[in-house]
Amino acid sequence: MTMTMQDTQPMTTDEAAQVLATILNYSRGRISDNGRPPRPWLYVDVATEDEARQLYNAFERGFIKPRSEGHGWRYGVWGNDCLELFEYLLDAGLDWRHTGMAERFLEKYGDEGRPWASEIERLRTTNLEI
Repeated sequence: MTMTMQDTQPMTTDEAAQVLATILNYSRGRISDNGRPPRPWLYVDVATEDEARQLYNAFERGFIKPRSEGHGWRYGVWGNDCLELFEYLLDAGLDWRHTGMAERFLEKYGDEGRPWASEIERLRTTNLEI
């Protein structure tokens, strides 16, 4: 018997976090805070739009788009939404490189590890400290 999309269940956020962690651990994505204004972001490269959409639907945030060279798709998230995903990813088994970055960004941008209530609140607070 062949499985169809109707026979499968959507990914849970924990399952999606494990998928993201695995992809990041295999260097098929990136975590950073480069940009103006500086803010945390991450993306992962996947093969198809359907794979990117499954991640988007599991977390209910972020973006999906074709990769710039036209081969494959990308799922990504930035700002306050990224901080929330870091919490899931830390529990899902990120490797040591990515764990250190996620923890550092949570401390730097997330009020001692907790995400801000909104991206605007975080930007306003961090700009006042400069």
